[in-house]
Amino acid sequence: MSVIDASALLAFILKERGGDRAAATFAGGVMSAANISEVLAVLIRKGATIEEALAGFLDTGIVVAPVSEEHAVTAAALSPLTRHAGLSLGDRLCLSLALELNRPAVTAEKSWKSLAVGIEIQLIR
Repeated sequence: MSVIDASALLAFILKERGGDRAAATFAGGVMSAANISEVLAVLIRKGATIEEALAGFLDTGIVVAPVSEEHAVTAAALSPLTRHAGLSLGDRLCLSLALELNRPAVTAEKSWKSLAVGIEIQLIR
């Protein structure tokens, strides 16, 4: 069971390198609502309708976790620890959820490997 970053789900939906590896982590996987919003926005920017974008996500079986006040506070606290890697708010919310659930975070972002935030980071490529 893993926490899925937007980059990992996008790699799968867009049939990018590492997408199959990402898909192997979807069963029992969870994703922050903020990261789902990121994925949908990228797909819409690439020309999908909201219905098409949602269909690509719904087929994965990934569970959506709401962004709680606790996640927001933890994401803010992660800011100084992740600044060197250029993480966005969505990235930090993904890590915050992984910390809360004590699960590995799955991503395509190589810069995450340099992080020391107390959870396992699994790169898909």
